[in-house]
Amino acid sequence: MRKVDIFNAFYESAEHWGLIDDVVAPGTARECGIRTARALLAIPAAPLRMTKHAIGVAANALNHAVSYMDLEQYALCQSTDSHRAALDQFFEHTG
Repeated sequence: MRKVDIFNAFYESAEHWGLIDDVVAPGTARECGIRTARALLAIPAAPLRMTKHAIGVAANALNHAVSYMDLEQYALCQSTDSHRAALDQFFEHTG
C-alpha cells in the first residue's frame, strides 16, 4: 500500500470521526489557525473554559486509575536482586 493510500484512508476515517476540522493547502495553515483562533475568541470565555475542562476530564478519566502505581512498582523492582542480576547480564552482553 502506498503512503498516499494510507494517508487517504486515515484522513477519511479521521474526518468521519470528527478529528479533523480543516484541510488546507500548503502554506495556508497559519491563516487557517488564525481564523480558528478568532472563532474561539468570539465564544464567551466561561463556556469555552468549561467545555475545554469537560473534554480534558473525559479524555483523561482513566489516566490515574491505570498508572497510579507505576512509580512505586518501578522503585520497588529496582531494589531487588533480580534487577541487579538483569542489569549485570545486560551490560555483560552490550559492552
